[in-house]
Amino acid sequence: GNWSGDYSGGAKPTSWSGSVKILQEWSRNKMAPVKFGQCWVFSGVFTTVLRALGIPARSVTNFNSAHDTEFNMVIDKFIDEEGEEVDYSSDSIWNFHVWNEAWFKRRDLPKGYDGWQAVDATPQEESGGIMRCGPAPLKAIKEGEIFVGQDTNFLFGEVNADRVYWKVNKDSEVTGIVKRQTRHVGRNISTKACGSDRREDLTSQYKHPEGENQ
Repeated sequence: GNWSGDYSGGAKPTSWSGSVKILQEWSRNKMAPVKFGQCWVFSGVFTTVLRALGIPARSVTNFNSAHDTEFNMVIDKFIDEEGEEVDYSSDSIWNFHVWNEAWFKRRDLPKGYDGWQAVDATPQEESGGIMRCGPAPLKAIKEGEIFVGQDTNFLFGEVNADRVYWKVNKDSEVTGIVKRQTRHVGRNISTKACGSDRREDLTSQYKHPEGENQ
């Protein structure tokens, strides 16, 4: 992985057009890391590997993807009296993020959670002391059942977290909410359609329509 902008000693993440060259180089160089990748590259390679193992898989792109570091389902932003943002939180929102879905049975979970599972090949937080994310059943993510599956709470936050702006006074005290945005995150969750290059909208598989009471 490389997010620095300096890709000397390797290839730009945007230069890859498929998984074949990456996997061939990895094999030829005795499993040495192939340089360089970012989330869409990791997801593409992971899709290829899963399919090669006989597991149905696809890449998924979430536009406006939240990174909730406190697991409170909120992306916290803090604004001082001059209207400037204060760096009180490591929460963030990326304009997009790419992960995977894989289709399999969940014999480890109660009945009803088979099918598409979200798995992220670019984990952003440790899970059980290891950098990993998923598998989380899409059904659990959509219904907010954040303790069903693995890292479902994190994936729920990626597509559903509110962005909240807090007011901070001159004594660095949080004095209240400036505004709450409930529709900024997870606005468009997409994959490539089967048999064509058209976009398939998956948003309704991850979340209920905004403002709908469940």
